[in-house]
Amino acid sequence: MKFLKEKNGYIWAFHRKDHSSLGIGIEFEDSKDIKEELDYFIKNYYPNVKIISKWAALIPTIKNLNTFEIPVAGKNWILIGDAAGHVDPITGEGIHYALWSAKLASKAIIKNEPQDFDKMWRREYGIQLIEGSKLKPIFYNKYALEIIVEIASKSKTCSEFLYDIVTGGIMYNKLISNFLKKTPRILLEYFNLL
Repeated sequence: MKFLKEKNGYIWAFHRKDHSSLGIGIEFEDSKDIKEELDYFIKNYYPNVKIISKWAALIPTIKNLNTFEIPVAGKNWILIGDAAGHVDPITGEGIHYALWSAKLASKAIIKNEPQDFDKMWRREYGIQLIEGSKLKPIFYNKYALEIIVEIASKSKTCSEFLYDIVTGGIMYNKLISNFLKKTPRILLEYFNLL
């Protein structure tokens, strides 16, 4: 990960067995000249890379918490997945919520009560979206991220905690209490006292 100067976002490189994926996670309003920054990053850190494909996507994460109060279903209509803004506010992951919302929408349609979808998604995963939106400013603060990544580089517990966040293994409404419980061990690992 490389954090960007004067922008809330980062360039990432995810290495896999037979290829690597490089990209940028950034707010739209900070995206000016971002392609050039990615090209510069690739040139300097991966000069011999063979680029197979390029693509970009806008991720419809919700910033304004009042947006969650707007209905995404009515008497004869339902919005699901990205169209409803049901995307993890921190990781940008949307496939999980697209499939989950499709399952809930199908239940509402089978009951011939499409408007019930609004209650269903709020009950099943609404708290995760709302709490994630509240925490997003912390995760997209480059100084906080730099500190967390530095600590994770020396603490297995912190590294596993970050992994759980990224893979959806921790509910955002329990994130801070879980982190506080792990803090003593993280600090002992970081200062190599274990």
